Amino acid sequence: MDGTTMTNIPGVLNNHQSNNMFVYYSFNSFDEWYPRVGLDIRIGNPVVIDIISTTSNWLYTTSGHYMCISGYDDATSTKFAWVTDPHPTYYGTYIRTADEVYTVNNAHWRHAIVW
Repeated sequence: MDGTTMTNIPGVLNNHQSNNMFVYYSFNSFDEWYPRVGLDIRIGNPVVIDIISTTSNWLYTTSGHYMCISGYDDATSTKFAWVTDPHPTYYGTYIRTADEVYTVNNAHWRHAIVW
């Protein structure tokens, strides 16, 4: 079995720190997802997401992968998210539009974040 499940991540994070209480949350729309991500980033909490992607909607194909949203920018009409990705080839922090990040997060059947 690879890694852990998304529903177990809050417990693991909470067992290793006491500054914030991380929770698992399923969302229904971009209008619900983006403000939640923005609020958590503003208060200093990275947001864990799981994604499913094809090369047509992301840098690489994956049937399931975790990463963090570590920043955001909504100063213009195009919203952006800083993604911190542990992928073995595409690792690091890079900027994508919030729509792109939402699309691959929403493509996962859980439609969930850990915040």
